[in-house]
Amino acid sequence: MSDTVNLEAIAHQLPERPAEALAALRRLPWPQPDPLTSVLMGDALRRLGDPEQALPWLEAGCGALPRGGAAPASGHWSRGLALRGLGRFQEAAEAFLDAIEAQPDFLPATHALQFTRLEGEEVKSLLSRLGALAERSQTPPLTAMVLAEWERRCGLVEPALIRSQRAARGATRSSLRHLLDPGSLPTPPEALIVGTPKSGTTSLLAWLNGQGGIWAHPRKELHFFDNGWPWGRSWYVCQFPVFRPGSGIVRLEATPNYFQLAECPERVRTIAPEARLVVVLREPVQRALSWFHHLQRQEGLAGEPVRTLEAEEAHLLALSNEEREAMGYRAPNCLAGSLYDLHLKRWQAVFPSEQLLLLCLEDLLEDPEAGLARVRSFLGLPAAPAIRAGPLPRANAAPTPYGELPAGVGRRLREGILSGAHDLWRSTLRHAPHNRPGVG
Repeated sequence: MSDTVNLEAIAHQLPERPAEALAALRRLPWPQPDPLTSVLMGDALRRLGDPEQALPWLEAGCGALPRGGAAPASGHWSRGLALRGLGRFQEAAEAFLDAIEAQPDFLPATHALQFTRLEGEEVKSLLSRLGALAERSQTPPLTAMVLAEWERRCGLVEPALIRSQRAARGATRSSLRHLLDPGSLPTPPEALIVGTPKSGTTSLLAWLNGQGGIWAHPRKELHFFDNGWPWGRSWYVCQFPVFRPGSGIVRLEATPNYFQLAECPERVRTIAPEARLVVVLREPVQRALSWFHHLQRQEGLAGEPVRTLEAEEAHLLALSNEEREAMGYRAPNCLAGSLYDLHLKRWQAVFPSEQLLLLCLEDLLEDPEAGLARVRSFLGLPAAPAIRAGPLPRANAAPTPYGELPAGVGRRLREGILSGAHDLWRSTLRHAPHNRPGVG
């Protein structure tokens, strides 16, 4: 078998089996003349949770690859993820822009760019480059949506609103475009997925996006009702296309952080009082552990999960129940984000029960067709005949499985600080849970 064939096979197995791919790469004769080999080595190390070792391989390989095409795009994207995992956010954003430049329709890079934490001056320094990329003919509407947010952050209000509306219409599937009503004033969406992080919301949104009668916003996590609230109603409604009256199209967005934040229920009622609200729960300890590993990959969070969770547990136990209910996001937010029972009370105080749908990730994994039918019914969409939902897409999942907490720690959390959340999750669960910590 030639080295070229070996590289193709390794690249194919790397996303799902990075440890095996890394072992195969180390068996190759070195040095390798093909820079793709260095990119694959770095990508495997990054996926295995070692961005520091991965970065030199990725930088060496990306520097020698040709300028355009899928391989350079994927390499720069992986390099950006390694930089982001080391907390080097502006360099990460520049790498994601390199990936978009290499392949304008490479959506993983645009998704990664929108989730990269940048300060105002950093956004300004990169704005013109993203603007030039967004003007290229092959660039998807998602890139224009990210650009519009950057423009708004830089105070360019009118261009940002116009670009948002144009991009929202451009993101409409060809089968729905005849139903657009571009002459009408923008309106808020009919539905929101409001929670919870690391519970399969990205997968649910991707799953619903392929369903008839649904327009799902391609920008997962608009963050309007938390970060973007000062920008006003006009900004939010311009994120959605307008369809003709009676079209039956349900428009929705998903920002799972909304569920936890005390100010969000009233803000949602102010802008979208009739919206249908979907909450996806996950076994609360598993969600907390998944969030810890998410922060390690996304923002370079240091430390061990047990010590991090125990320190947060001690802080939460020192607060009164009233203080915990009023508490917003508090880093690292592993356990605080899993206090489902406290968060749900706020939404139930503002919205009637018929506007709230609670789902469990474990149910969606166990019986996706039943889950899809529940969501369609809740959204007021006709039942799809002979639904063939297929498995829940594996979107925004951990690249590799991570270890479990010691049994005693998990039991103490479930019986202590997370007892109310665990009871709520169990009461919502419809099917036997499957332990799949890498999903969502």
